[in-house]
Amino acid sequence: MINRFAMVLGIALSMGIAQAATYTEKLGLDDLSARADKIIVGTVSNTYPVKRGGLVYTATDILVDSTLKGDSKSMVHVEVPGGRYRGEVTRVEGAPEFIVNDTVLVYLDGGTPVGLGQGVFVVEAGIAFRRKSDDVFVSPARHHDWADEIDPAAHYDYATMARVRAAAR
Repeated sequence: MINRFAMVLGIALSMGIAQAATYTEKLGLDDLSARADKIIVGTVSNTYPVKRGGLVYTATDILVDSTLKGDSKSMVHVEVPGGRYRGEVTRVEGAPEFIVNDTVLVYLDGGTPVGLGQGVFVVEAGIAFRRKSDDVFVSPARHHDWADEIDPAAHYDYATMARVRAAAR
């Protein structure tokens, strides 16, 4: 219990209280766009654990295919709280999960996803998907026969990339 409290407190302090407070706030595309200084679409090339100050993070490198807002280099480095480090597993509810070779849409504020997992979508066939809870796979396509097993609208927020581009400002 104390370790979990220390981890949550450490994350809140390292990200700033204002950023930590946004986790309970539901952010739509317009909100995400307004809060982001950079919006990118790219391919996850690498993920690896990092431990700093006693806290575990997952570092992710994204090869940028396009930048919808702000300036971006060809590679963006993102770190999010939680992950697996030398057998130690730290789970942070709402943290995004990046999977190598996935195409992702990421709303960034200073290198951190806006609203933690709310600012990360998986892009498939021109649709950007964001899971509504940690209880489902990162994207509907990860479910076998997903159309028969789940209701995508009940488990995912989604938008066409045309709608995403229109909201990016």
